[in-house]
Amino acid sequence: MNKYQAVCLDLDGTLFGKDSTISQKNKEVLKACLDKGIQVYFVSGRPYFFTKYQASLVDERVQVISSNGGCYDKGDTIVKKCIPQKCLAEIIDCLKETKSPAFFKSKDTIYAHKAYDARFMYDEWVKLPQFPYTKSYPNLSWEELKDKSKDIVKILIYDMDKELLRKLRERIENIDEIAVSSYNDISFDVNAADVNKGNAIKDVMEYRKISLANVIAIGDGENDMAMFEVAGHTIAMCNAKENIQMLCDEVSALSNEDDGVGEVLQRYFL
Repeated sequence: MNKYQAVCLDLDGTLFGKDSTISQKNKEVLKACLDKGIQVYFVSGRPYFFTKYQASLVDERVQVISSNGGCYDKGDTIVKKCIPQKCLAEIIDCLKETKSPAFFKSKDTIYAHKAYDARFMYDEWVKLPQFPYTKSYPNLSWEELKDKSKDIVKILIYDMDKELLRKLRERIENIDEIAVSSYNDISFDVNAADVNKGNAIKDVMEYRKISLANVIAIGDGENDMAMFEVAGHTIAMCNAKENIQMLCDEVSALSNEDDGVGEVLQRYFL
């Protein structure tokens, strides 16, 4: 009998295809897993309302861990791990110097100094009744950003100048009570200290009384490393970088653009 009881799935580069959608095949496989009693979690750096929306397109039984573990479902409760206000002020002071674009994300709201950017803000398409409070506030002054940014669970900072971004990251990493991670080399994320995908998974699995040894984690990026550290069986997507593949127990046969997640889950559960 298969010992695995839960599957934790990254979205970008893993469950998503190149158009940032979940294929019909992957949806069907996920629903079949749920029907067999397997717990399914979407574990993403994306904001809560976006991740929850994607889960709703598959099945209401899918639970989410969003913002790298900064905001997540724990049964009927939504857990929020917010960045301390004093840290937000320090980070904003750093950004004032570099002018790097940054997006301050709460459970359902996004704040930014820069103009509206549909890559990181979702007002244009999240119009569903279950998300009535989702809103973005672009074009804020630095002082307005300090004043309005409340209950922030993640900050996304990016810059096409990689050397400037590296120096900015080093400076921000020296701020107490935060954690820094990244998905690619032109951006990094800031969360509260000890917030990561792995710690969120530990919390929800303890709540569900599922041993971590019975959890499969599938991902492709640096921000998945904490997830790989706690899961009983780890699978890197074949489109992941080599260093990520080497961390995992196995590598998927197919990429995210070829329903690699569906192939893996069929092999284990169906």
